[in-house]
Amino acid sequence: MSVPLRPLLLAGVGLLAAGAFAQESPREYPDGIAAVVEGEPITRHALELSCQLRSDYRRAQTEAQRRAILADELEQLVRQQVLLARAKQEKIEFTKNDEARLQWELERRARDARGVEGLRADLATLGVPFDYFVERQKANILVGKLLVKSISRDIFVTPTEVRRYYRAHPERFRTKGELRLRQIVLYPDPSQAYRSDPPGLAKALHAWDARKVAEDLRRRALAGEDFRALAEQTSMGVHWDEDERYDTDTRLEDVLVPPLPRAVRQLGVGEVSEVLESPRGSLHVVKVLSRRPPGLLPLAEVQEAIEAELKEGIWRQRLDAWIAEQRRRAHVQIFLR
Repeated sequence: MSVPLRPLLLAGVGLLAAGAFAQESPREYPDGIAAVVEGEPITRHALELSCQLRSDYRRAQTEAQRRAILADELEQLVRQQVLLARAKQEKIEFTKNDEARLQWELERRARDARGVEGLRADLATLGVPFDYFVERQKANILVGKLLVKSISRDIFVTPTEVRRYYRAHPERFRTKGELRLRQIVLYPDPSQAYRSDPPGLAKALHAWDARKVAEDLRRRALAGEDFRALAEQTSMGVHWDEDERYDTDTRLEDVLVPPLPRAVRQLGVGEVSEVLESPRGSLHVVKVLSRRPPGLLPLAEVQEAIEAELKEGIWRQRLDAWIAEQRRRAHVQIFLR
């Protein structure tokens, strides 16, 4: 199956054991009921549909494996039902913006499955109705809105905590070193361009002289014009809108056409090359933007990322605790045998 069909419910949230906090009922329920959450049943059929969206369930080879996955998936459905009940209490509704988000998610899944009909076909192969899949996506959106509303992201991480993390995990911040450059690429034949007529060249194409244009662009760069802007306006190459980044152990001959590797090695940071011609006739003007040697990245360069990671960890702890508390308070009956 090419599409990861299992809906993501509470990604990154640690699950409790499947039977935790469950209340066994002395009443007899039909075999078709797997659990009841706040009076709302979860049918065995719904549980099996949900399991079909799990690749590990489809790959399970023994009955014991399947039963373990059923129990795990039931706990996830119970949690979802608990949170949906809380969302209803909080009067969280499915809005037009949510509908747009749902459509975006379905379109994303459809792209992975060769279109909407491909997605429907993949689901049908699993025995999962498309409408059920859509309802699961809607439930995930509602749960996400509840979590955003209920769990504060107001978290302060001290500079001391950031420094402590940096010192404790030096392996996270070692780099091989990096070369960063930008190119303006012109072709003798404008039809070779990797994009439609670059806006900065549109007027010149009727009397095209690639070398004359390249020399003029180089002069403009040396005069102080923004090299990135010139590249975005005129370059015909595949990297016209982005910097090229290479680890310092990258063999430049493997990634750049000759004679660029030699020229790049001779350029200092901020320097612009001569107009360089490749064996195939393409013309290149190159600027080296930065060179970073191998070693430990400075704290100043990574402290924002460390702070964001620490905040995310604290928020997920809050998330786990809050969900566990909602689960503990809910009236849940488990009938899966």
